[in-house]
Amino acid sequence: MNLMECIYFAINNIVSNKLRSFLTMLGIIIGVASVIVIAALGAGGKTFILGQFDMIGANIIQITMADKDIKASDYFTLDDIKNIKETIPDVKAITPLVGRWGKIKSKRSNQEALIMGITNDYPQVYNIDILYGRFVSAKDVLIGKNVIVIDDKTSNKLFGSLDCIGKTIKVGGKLTSTTAIVIGVVKNPNEFIAGFAGEDNVPILAYVPIGFQRRMFPYDFMIGEMDIGVNDYSNADFAADNVVKLLEKTHKNKEKYKAQNLMKQLDKVNAIIDKFTIIILAIAAISLLVGGVGVMNIMLVSVNERTREIGIRKAVGATRVNILIQFLTESVIISTIGGIIGLIFGYGGGHLLSRVLSLNAQIPPQAAFIVVGLTSIVGVFFGIYPASRASKLDPIEALRYE
Repeated sequence: MNLMECIYFAINNIVSNKLRSFLTMLGIIIGVASVIVIAALGAGGKTFILGQFDMIGANIIQITMADKDIKASDYFTLDDIKNIKETIPDVKAITPLVGRWGKIKSKRSNQEALIMGITNDYPQVYNIDILYGRFVSAKDVLIGKNVIVIDDKTSNKLFGSLDCIGKTIKVGGKLTSTTAIVIGVVKNPNEFIAGFAGEDNVPILAYVPIGFQRRMFPYDFMIGEMDIGVNDYSNADFAADNVVKLLEKTHKNKEKYKAQNLMKQLDKVNAIIDKFTIIILAIAAISLLVGGVGVMNIMLVSVNERTREIGIRKAVGATRVNILIQFLTESVIISTIGGIIGLIFGYGGGHLLSRVLSLNAQIPPQAAFIVVGLTSIVGVFFGIYPASRASKLDPIEALRYE
């Protein structure tokens, strides 16, 4: 009996017992589909997070206070920012980042917003998508001009439209407010939160020259963070060390500042996602083992039911190897068909969930070959015992079997 005959008899037996064969494949189908979906969502999640880092800017170093006996004289100054940019060649752009919660008010609405005091270098550090108007300029920063850049959500809430350039609003703390002119509208960088937390939970943002913010919040103004864009990511750690050393020399202190490389934070996040994905994949793979046990069970039943057939085949010249290959082929075909069906469901489920979760599920093309190979191995592993048992049957005893 050649291989093609084995395949023909295996398929014929599977078709003759459709329901039983399908139930046998079900464990394989569920296992493969689960593995594909989880792998796709894991890859999509990594791509999503990387995309968020790309949106805010990749080559970023955050310089913050180390929370260790900090005095007023330890906080950053605008002179520090100027000195760092002029002294350290790896620094492409640098901006202070002072966020204060305040009120933004128009004739139409009154909104709470995070008011960010920044410099004109901000768009070179973080990727800003300007929809209308312009961003804060060097002249605005120099004179502390009463201008403001708001995000698109704030613009819609305050004016009912995106194009509000030149309009005036009241901006400030809870007790005092100052008139400011809207010079630009940008896309809210936290918009991705809306898909998870809801539209109303997305914080609205406003950007003002840092001198203007100092006038709005005179009793609560300390620069505790500077964000730096570097020319080359490979030199980011070196640049960070130089910035910290320069600050310590300028402020005559030690261990008061810490530097964080955002891309290293991304590496840590990706590592966590990889470990979590592997754990979930291992759990999902248990379904494949359960499916393999199901295949072995049904093949043992098949051997028992076809004992006389095995006896007849051996009586007319079939060898132990022929019988072994026949039942092993049937086991592999059952597992492989289950794997292919699981692959189809996995692809469909992965793309469906990616749409629901707004993720770009990435299923590599080679997954099909991996699945076929893996399920074939499962078929061989769990089919070898029933096939071996069938091949060892004594033909005389098999012919007497009722």
